[in-house]
Amino acid sequence: RSEACLAHRRYNMKASDTALGINLDGSGILPDELCDQVNIGFGTGHIVGEFVRERVCLGKAQSALAVGGSTVMPCIDMHVVMAVEMSRHPFKSFEFDGIVGLGLGSLALSANFSLFHWLSNSDAANGPAQFAVFLTPGEEGEQSEIAFGGFVPERTLEPITWAPVVLPNLGYWAVQVIAVRVGGIALDICNDGNCRGVVDTGSSHLGIPGPYDQHIAKLLTKAVDQHVDCRMADTPVLEIEVPGRNLTLFPSNYMRPMPLREDMHDVGSPKGVTMASRGGSQKSEKPNDSVQPRNLRAETLVRDVTPEKETNGTLRHYCRPKLMPVTLPEPLGPKMFILGELVLHRYYSVFDWRQQQVGFGLAANRQNRRGTKLQRDR
Repeated sequence: RSEACLAHRRYNMKASDTALGINLDGSGILPDELCDQVNIGFGTGHIVGEFVRERVCLGKAQSALAVGGSTVMPCIDMHVVMAVEMSRHPFKSFEFDGIVGLGLGSLALSANFSLFHWLSNSDAANGPAQFAVFLTPGEEGEQSEIAFGGFVPERTLEPITWAPVVLPNLGYWAVQVIAVRVGGIALDICNDGNCRGVVDTGSSHLGIPGPYDQHIAKLLTKAVDQHVDCRMADTPVLEIEVPGRNLTLFPSNYMRPMPLREDMHDVGSPKGVTMASRGGSQKSEKPNDSVQPRNLRAETLVRDVTPEKETNGTLRHYCRPKLMPVTLPEPLGPKMFILGELVLHRYYSVFDWRQQQVGFGLAANRQNRRGTKLQRDR
């Protein structure tokens, strides 16, 4: 058992009355036969897994939903990956014990592994084939939330606007980026109409296509005293225009809290975001010979770093935005933005599986309520 596995609550297939061990194609495992395995890249780590057909419930299994006059359990039978080995980093530090894949169908190993494929074809789906994310930084005890079967109107301060998913066959919740503006001035990055943005709850930074990230970072960087809160800095508004809305970010949304020394402007890996590729599948005792599903892999782990002291008191400090370079090949790239937590802390996001569209509305969180009179979308 790997160290990362032992740090979490563990699933025991033998303790479940509804579990059946299977291969990737859904076939049963014959006696004395090696089962299929999968090797999944997740950020800078990896998981080795095996397969099980299991009943999955959203919420408490004993609860019930009234659907068409009858009562059904909020549960579905689907294929699941069981982790049998996990890298120490980053999984040991995670507080959660499992991962639910919510990308579009082509990112799943097969339709049988897609939660929303089953929900959209099941009586357990009590509502639209949607999920919605209310994402907060966790300050002042405010909790994040994910809703299935629609969205919660009380979580937004305004009506939801919708942007269609582009290139849905690639599996990502990507929308067109029409324009990018800094301080009200449009940049030429999206003039050719080829900019796109992946809406990603797992990215802590805003991904900008390289090498444009360097130019935008320069426009948003400001020299300051080392003791200031950069979220209060007097720096330009950043606007990312998508169909139906300008996603408007203020310094309170995009800045690191603490200023960095001038010799620390390149914090983290220069690789930014890369893409893994899908391989084949076969029975093997060796995890390295197994299937690799596609994913966006963030190689940049940027930390807020403030030195204990300056050298001879001569180094200046700068407020710098939380940006990372994105270098992806066609067809998803090369002009691909990653709309991560910086955007989703400000906007309530709704993902519509059946209509293949993403909705945005100003989130009804404490930060937005305080800033409503001062900070409005343009």
